[in-house]
Amino acid sequence: MPGQRPAYPESQCQPVWIRPGQSWPVRRRLQPTAASTCSFGLTARSDSRNSGATPRTWAPGHLSPTSQIGSSGRRSKRCPLPGMPFLGSPEYSTVRPDGQQRTEAAGSDVPPAWCSGTPFGPARPVRFTPKYRDPMDLGRVGIWWSGAWQAAEDSSVDVAAELEELGYTALWSSGGFQPGLSPHFERLLASSTGIMVCSGIVSTWSTPPDEIGRAVTDLEVRHPGRFVLGIGASHAAIVENYSRPYSHMVAYLDALDALDAAGPAAASGRRVLAALGPRMLSLAADRAAGAHPYFVPVEHTARAREVLGPDALLAPEVTVLLEKDASTARRVARAFTAGYLSLPNYANNLRSLGFGDEDLAHGGSDRLVDAVVAWGDTDDIANRIRQHLEAGADHVCVQVLAPPGSFPLQTYRELAPALTGI
Repeated sequence: MPGQRPAYPESQCQPVWIRPGQSWPVRRRLQPTAASTCSFGLTARSDSRNSGATPRTWAPGHLSPTSQIGSSGRRSKRCPLPGMPFLGSPEYSTVRPDGQQRTEAAGSDVPPAWCSGTPFGPARPVRFTPKYRDPMDLGRVGIWWSGAWQAAEDSSVDVAAELEELGYTALWSSGGFQPGLSPHFERLLASSTGIMVCSGIVSTWSTPPDEIGRAVTDLEVRHPGRFVLGIGASHAAIVENYSRPYSHMVAYLDALDALDAAGPAAASGRRVLAALGPRMLSLAADRAAGAHPYFVPVEHTARAREVLGPDALLAPEVTVLLEKDASTARRVARAFTAGYLSLPNYANNLRSLGFGDEDLAHGGSDRLVDAVVAWGDTDDIANRIRQHLEAGADHVCVQVLAPPGSFPLQTYRELAPALTGI
């Protein structure tokens, strides 16, 4: 890159360009000791931002080691960043990505040879945010639903319990626009045993962060490790006095972090952001476990992975319709897409992916509708979910199109054998 140069020999570790002024909040307990650091000669500048953490800002033109894939085939912990604990630290496993034991001496300041190279393609910005990366297993395929979690054909059926039994691994639900954290999250948690329950999303405009923090803490006490807080900046057409959504989100996250600093209040390691554009996606990688995009095609999933980097969670929502007739499927889908295409956030995101004004008009062109709504038989829908996973998604939340107020339990039953085995 013009004006930038590697700060250490490229043979030591695959370089990744760091954007000028980029910061990583680092927990105080991870501060290095004299006997356990890794330094590649990068120049660090102090930064007074991010209270409650010790930020480290790398000067323009400097590089950092990249991530490496683990022996399990899943993305694993990074090669250590400059000045961070290296061998012998509990943050880093003693097992190499190839499954063998590391042989380097503890306290070594030379990056191990297996750190070189990356299976994730071009170099991406690397962030080290352990504070926001609690271990959680969302599985591959979950459910997204914004209405009542009650089967229309039989109101006595416990929907959450049956979905868990069918093999779905997470339940995502809108937080609505009423103040507070909706009580239906507690009901979903109470009626299931181990499945993750996620808000997708709670509006940052409807409820103050301290109230959300207390509600999440209450859920954590009763159902430890099972709730994921998804928050988003919503839309100008929906929110009164809507302005500067990015700055508002940063301030909201700062307030949640302040609560977390005073005690484990806001489950910071299980927090995701509704994100479409690169700026909010970058914030999701820096200040949350990852991103939960909504109303997106496969092309957006690939782009989001590039922005997020290899380690952040990417859990897009994908709308599906079990209908093999093209004209019927598109007619039903347009009743769904028309409302979202009237919102600038979604329309502009699709424009950035190559869709023109003619594609966005009248509920969407055939090309656009087919891109954001997967329709067909169970195999067609499973193939679309698989495409998102191959494009970089870690988890896909499947929303079945159905009449308002009618939870499509039967459709999820039909889809389960094809989806839960992906």
